[in-house]
Amino acid sequence: MKECTKCKKVELIVEGERLKRLREYYQISRDVIASEMSISKSKLDMLENGEVVRDTRTLLNFYDLIIENHVLALMYEEECFGMEDPIEDPHLVEQQILNDIRKEILIKDLDKNEIDKFHLDSINEISNQRNSKNTRLNSRKIIYI
Repeated sequence: MKECTKCKKVELIVEGERLKRLREYYQISRDVIASEMSISKSKLDMLENGEVVRDTRTLLNFYDLIIENHVLALMYEEECFGMEDPIEDPHLVEQQILNDIRKEILIKDLDKNEIDKFHLDSINEISNQRNSKNTRLNSRKIIYI
């Protein structure tokens, strides 16, 4: 039971860090995200740090949708008006961010022996969930890279 709680904590930390880095990568301010989510900046900070708040999972999903919306708007601007710096594929950006987070966790926590293979697998599962597509033609959730 304790392992499961620790695993969920690791997942929240990774998910919060992923969203924070995506926000920073696309240069979306914390104020914009907080106002679009109708929450305070302190609650947004708690989400980004992996702390449990009321309706954590719902807020994290909403945060993710807001970032996707901003990315789609940027891609639309690029398509309509042309931009000097084309936008990278959002899936590649997200995969790179998750890989960076994994490396940092391994470097930091393996030295302290606070993370084991079980928790590392849960981090990998987050990555796989983001890249898998469950459709009628892909009912087995094959991972797309």
